[in-house]
Amino acid sequence: MLSLVIMKDSDVVDMLTAWGLSNYIDVFKEQDIDVFSLSLLTEDMIKEIIPMVGHRAKFKGNLKEWKKSINCNK
Repeated sequence: MLSLVIMKDSDVVDMLTAWGLSNYIDVFKEQDIDVFSLSLLTEDMIKEIIPMVGHRAKFKGNLKEWKKSINCNK
């Protein structure tokens, strides 16, 4: 988890933009989702902040790959 702490909150904005989900940046900011809390989101939380199925699927796929890359860097 150390690598998550080192990352800046602005990285969430960069990640959402790279994943084609920049329209959710304001929602993530309103919900105070930073890099650390991003890694802790549950399925129910994701459904609440990303109601559209297609966008949610894209987010979950990218989140899974991001978590793998974090684990590989430990």
